[in-house]
Amino acid sequence: MKREKRERRMLLMMGTIPIVSTTHIASLFEDTKHPNKRASEGLRRLEREGLVEGKDRELGKTKVWRLSPKGKKMLGVSFPTLRLTSRTVDHVLAVADVYTVLSQSHDLHDFMFEPRSSFTDKKGKKRNYCPDAFFVWKGNPYFLEVQRTKMSRTYWSKKWSTVNLFVEGGHMRASLFREYDRIPVLTLSQQQEETITFGATVPVLCYSSIHDFMLETSQHPVTTKKP
Repeated sequence: MKREKRERRMLLMMGTIPIVSTTHIASLFEDTKHPNKRASEGLRRLEREGLVEGKDRELGKTKVWRLSPKGKKMLGVSFPTLRLTSRTVDHVLAVADVYTVLSQSHDLHDFMFEPRSSFTDKKGKKRNYCPDAFFVWKGNPYFLEVQRTKMSRTYWSKKWSTVNLFVEGGHMRASLFREYDRIPVLTLSQQQEETITFGATVPVLCYSSIHDFMLETSQHPVTTKKP
């Protein structure tokens, strides 16, 4: 693959996920003998061109990267710039892990990081539903929630209350996702399913890893599109 095309793919990854690590970029170099080395070289070139910005992390963690203002302008990206030292970096990288694995297949389409849908409930209160991501896999849509730490049933129930209202209150039909009748929430967590789904009335799919989800959907395809 030509260098220009590969570097374009690197920029597009950062245009999809606001913060990625060198390891994520290295997934684009799996066809080379030294993916991490080639990724670092490419990132340094893009950094010299002023298109990306990087930040070293503590020992044992790979460097993180984001588009520079120049890079965002070139790609037409409008999402907020996240600080490379933000507390949410590890969570964003966890979402990037999911994206990196899914993107190895041609079955992934329309991956959107934290799409925000605003709506007003029956009491006139403004609410927001913002999953970690939305994506289409094998022709079927999913909301994504990545939960790295354990939560009590109370917290899970509070999380689902907004999703329940967004879907069952009819607000999804006025959102970006209006073409779908049903969008399950893919939840990646190490907790038990009965804990995760407590309080949820929307369809929730529980898996410990994205690999398990991919294996299951490959063996048992599901249909969530409108007829």
